Amino acid sequence: MLLAAQLSSEPEHQENKEKLFKASRIQDFLDSIRESLIKHGTIRRSQTFLGSTVGSIEHPNNWIISQKQN
Repeated sequence: MLLAAQLSSEPEHQENKEKLFKASRIQDFLDSIRESLIKHGTIRRSQTFLGSTVGSIEHPNNWIISQKQN
């Protein structure tokens, strides 16, 4: 998808620009992202926040566990 979209913007492929862009279906992809953000934006933000929090807590927790075992 991305390669066809990229080729559509290059000067040497201008004669097939519309075909390449349509074949890439990149616009469908972008539309689905926009729709997902509109419908589920709040939950996606909280999932990202919670995921990063778990990562921040996990590293020190592993260190403590390894220190207790030594």
